[in-house]
Amino acid sequence: MNLTPEEKAFTQKLTEFYKDQFKRANEAGIVQNAFEAFHAHAWAEDRTKSQDIEPKQWRDDYGTLSMPPSDEVKRLLSSMTEEEIFNFKDLLGRLQAGHESRRRVSPLHFHPEARAVLWGTALAKLADHFHEIGRKERALFFTEAAWKLSMYPLFAYNAALLASEAGDARQARSWFLIYLAEYQDALRNPVLKLVTEDDPEVTASRFEAFAKSARARLATMQSQ
Repeated sequence: MNLTPEEKAFTQKLTEFYKDQFKRANEAGIVQNAFEAFHAHAWAEDRTKSQDIEPKQWRDDYGTLSMPPSDEVKRLLSSMTEEEIFNFKDLLGRLQAGHESRRRVSPLHFHPEARAVLWGTALAKLADHFHEIGRKERALFFTEAAWKLSMYPLFAYNAALLASEAGDARQARSWFLIYLAEYQDALRNPVLKLVTEDDPEVTASRFEAFAKSARARLATMQSQ
């Protein structure tokens, strides 16, 4: 991709700002990919407005949330009912509209990693619905799917709670340990911040509170 001097300067400024996150990417020569993963909206806007970039030069792995983030999700979709798929697509549409409204870009195209995170968010919302209506097994299924797709730590914590409710202490312990291993990355990882945009109550103190709860529950399990 050929960048203008202004675009190169902007990329460099962001690289310096996120130097801790992008260090490995920079060493590997893929700073631009890391930048795009967090700022997919900026690239989508630039591509629709710029007269200097031909459509054939656009990355074909960008897309709206209706575009699956990977081939692996086909198995997930095949395990869902028609009603679940309908509700899931509705949730994706709402997420798409929300991000477009905040960024004033339509249609907004996302990097595959960003789509995976937002697909995880929609799956977690499905899980909340099933938990509310008492279908805990289905709630756990969608919570686990949300974690595997997005790697967002709060989904691992929720999976631990659901497994604990189901009486599966071994599985609950595994999920709590996953949360404790991953939660500190949630507010630093630029792609995962897409999830926190949709929930302003997600703060570092909230993650720490959940970590304290996870440690206490693990200690209780250990003593039993």
